[in-house]
Amino acid sequence: TDILAPDDPALQSMADLFKVFGDPRVRILFALFQQETCVQEIANRLGMTQSAISHQLRILKQARLVSSRREGKSIFYALADDHIYTIFRQALEHIAENQLFNAIGFVRFAEKKFFAFHGKPLAFHKGICYNKSVQ
Repeated sequence: TDILAPDDPALQSMADLFKVFGDPRVRILFALFQQETCVQEIANRLGMTQSAISHQLRILKQARLVSSRREGKSIFYALADDHIYTIFRQALEHIAENQLFNAIGFVRFAEKKFFAFHGKPLAFHKGICYNKSVQ
């Protein structure tokens, strides 16, 4: 059985959350991974204006991905909770899995082309390509 029905409002909320993970917001979130920081520091790190960073932080705050605290005249921003780390980790694992799949596909393609041209098997070991018959 399905956990959610196709018309469940939670799916729209999920879609709205995923929309927030665009550039430059992903880079802003990543900048907040190590420590809370102020708008100026984020702007300097990402090469953007303070105004642009503030606008993006407002969107991230509305999505409850970022929290803020005031200290005197400065406002410091941080990731709202550990869910953001989990989302990033899952996304990076997904990307790495796809890249590994693409790399394996490329190696198989290269092996077939080499064998078809040279009539000898090709091997890849620790990033080094060599002809098996030369060993």
